[in-house]
Amino acid sequence: MPRRSRQISESGIHHIMLRGINRSAIFHDEEDCEVFLQYLSESLTPPSAGLRDGFFVTPEPCGGGTKEPSLCNARPAQIYAYCLMGNHVHLLMKAGDEPLSSLFKRFGVRYVYWYNHKYDRVGHLFQDRFKSAPVEDDAYLLAVYRYIAQNPVKAGLCEKPGGYRWASFGNPRPDLRCAPLPTDYTEEQLREYVLSDQPDIHPFPERVTDREAEALLKKVTGVKYAGELQEMPREEIVKTCEQLVAEGVSLRQISRLTGIYMSNLSRWCQ
Repeated sequence: MPRRSRQISESGIHHIMLRGINRSAIFHDEEDCEVFLQYLSESLTPPSAGLRDGFFVTPEPCGGGTKEPSLCNARPAQIYAYCLMGNHVHLLMKAGDEPLSSLFKRFGVRYVYWYNHKYDRVGHLFQDRFKSAPVEDDAYLLAVYRYIAQNPVKAGLCEKPGGYRWASFGNPRPDLRCAPLPTDYTEEQLREYVLSDQPDIHPFPERVTDREAEALLKKVTGVKYAGELQEMPREEIVKTCEQLVAEGVSLRQISRLTGIYMSNLSRWCQ
């Protein structure tokens, strides 16, 4: 089946997601997270050497002999927000002069090589290509920023945004400085928006099939079939829904798989 073409963002800003193959972990300890962020930071600036399909081919300095003069003094990509979540990563970023596909190929080869050497494994680490959604207006930009900041809260990793070490919100790092969000919001207004009770977006609505959603539901709850969720206390249903939504399952899918009325799920999970 042919791959879908990526949607091009006129603003250059995208919401990016990287996921481990078969939903397996891509971070096991703090060192993994540190190295991931270090390599990501170093990958934002295009190499000055010749570049072919995302790989170095001639380590020549910029000057008359370089094969890719357009990469000399090229604009780097910018990170506005990130969140490392065990088996996946969310990024809000703007492309520079180097295409994001080349950037992530360079970055991916480097991190996977390091990871495979550390854990004595071979083969792919990331699931297919990175996913991307274009961000074209201020309202969606703010919504994605809030979504990424809220992600560890929805997953139960912290009580409020800013309480999770591997998310950019509230955790500035000297080695990966996030660029200011291109919005008229002040820093205080932006913080109030992130902490406010706003409806969540669903940036990648088609990334989980019903079969995958059902498998996730069984894994999260331990039930033998999806319909058993109806018999659980409402608090458990809400908690389960929040975990599944954080993994990309929609409430409509949960309703379809479990038989719980969509109107009830929408009301309970507000």
